[in-house]
Amino acid sequence: MRIPQNVKQILQELSLKEADEHIETIRNNIESALEERSSNTEFRILYNCTVRLVQHKYGQHLYDSVKRTVEKHTKSLCQNVVQQRDEAFLQKLLQVWEKFRKNISGIRDYLMYLVCSGFFDFLRELDLNLLSFFS
Repeated sequence: MRIPQNVKQILQELSLKEADEHIETIRNNIESALEERSSNTEFRILYNCTVRLVQHKYGQHLYDSVKRTVEKHTKSLCQNVVQQRDEAFLQKLLQVWEKFRKNISGIRDYLMYLVCSGFFDFLRELDLNLLSFFS
């Protein structure tokens, strides 16, 4: 029986250098998605990177990196919204919120394995607590 290439990759050992490369790929894709830039990385590749990292005990490292990336982005969004006045504030808040939810849902799709592996769903937490950055 022939083992598919993607299964072979998942089963191979993963060095710290390879793990960092996978995390960098995922982080770059998240930044692109949050800034609404297109990415050349396929969904399958991002998902496989996530699976490999979690399977080889780099899940916490990935979690921390993604969390820092998303938090950095949301803080800059909030600073932009806070600068608005009166009616423009509410319009900008709604615009930012809708874009953020759309972008974060795409990110959540390929990080689902991380969430299903027992890591807290911080993306959902950020979804729900975005407004706390304003206080």
